[in-house]
Amino acid sequence: MVIGDLGYGGAQRVAATMANIFAETGIEVWLVTLADTDSAGAFELHSSVRRVSLGSPANSGSFFVGLFANLKRIAALRSVLRSAAPCSTISFIGPTNVVTLIASLGLPTYLAISERNNPGAQSFGRLWDWLRRRTYRWADRVTYNSASARETLAAYVPDAKLFFLRNPVPQAADPSLTKKNIVLSVGRLAPQKAHDTLLRAFARALQAQPGWVLKIAGEGAEREALVGLARALGITDHVIFLGVSRDIESLYREAAIFALASRFEGTPNAVLEAMANALPIVTTDGAGGALDFLEHPESALIVPVDNVEAFSASLLRLMTDASRRAEMGLAAMAALENLAQDQINEDWTVALNLARPPQTETGPNSSQETAHIGPPAI
Repeated sequence: MVIGDLGYGGAQRVAATMANIFAETGIEVWLVTLADTDSAGAFELHSSVRRVSLGSPANSGSFFVGLFANLKRIAALRSVLRSAAPCSTISFIGPTNVVTLIASLGLPTYLAISERNNPGAQSFGRLWDWLRRRTYRWADRVTYNSASARETLAAYVPDAKLFFLRNPVPQAADPSLTKKNIVLSVGRLAPQKAHDTLLRAFARALQAQPGWVLKIAGEGAEREALVGLARALGITDHVIFLGVSRDIESLYREAAIFALASRFEGTPNAVLEAMANALPIVTTDGAGGALDFLEHPESALIVPVDNVEAFSASLLRLMTDASRRAEMGLAAMAALENLAQDQINEDWTVALNLARPPQTETGPNSSQETAHIGPPAI
């Protein structure tokens, strides 16, 4: 499994969770990160998972400016892939997917790549986007977790290679826990997550219900600007920027409302985690695959992207009605229970081509069917 880093994030949580699940079944798992900025990592890994850090930047920004760094990381990853000789490899997130595709050319590993967001909305720069469109077809499997992502990928990936792959299901919590007057939001401090919209909406709702606090778990480049916005809105005493939290479960347990104002998403883990903790949800119609599990207004209040007035009204509706919050939270938890983790695990096994006959002496990927033999001519 290859990912840029193991800092707190949705794709990182998926990678760590599935690494642990596979390890528990006795599969030998190597989890490789391009960066070493997360020496401890935000997620606990199974004792048998072999952790490898290449020590290079997770994203060099401009491909040309960072050409040497990119070539170095490709060479380092190729060396690890040769050493590990995996029967299957899966990588996560656009630039890392491209790097892994190039690094694995000609190696006998079944290669799947994972898009945990909508590639049509999440750009990594013009050149990375171009490379993504040109190289994804080389993979044996291209996985996605939302209808919008599939629509984008279908324009440059053969249909037979596309595979719907859900996020792992969070473990359900005790819905009877006492809740505090806390609105919780979890996500990177980045434009995609629209924390600016959330802050403005919360400031409006706070005027009618001053006894509430907004907690934001996550870190990112927008932190300074968002702290400044909270100050300008006069709500500094009611907003807590938590940064990266290593005890995210406790935040869900104490919160009364979950809010996600994202402008676009794949299938956000944070929404699934909120559902598992019986939280009523206020989110937007940009929440991607999460909308497959939410029903407005039974389990969530869903408003248009960047509509501060509608988001504020929805927050206020829940802030003033404890019984409504409880009903919606239980409905959200019940909707999540319809997903079976065993089925999701099986889907991941199929996506990674792990369910196949015993290997022969010629190697784990000796057959023409499973070998990753490199790209077609461009």
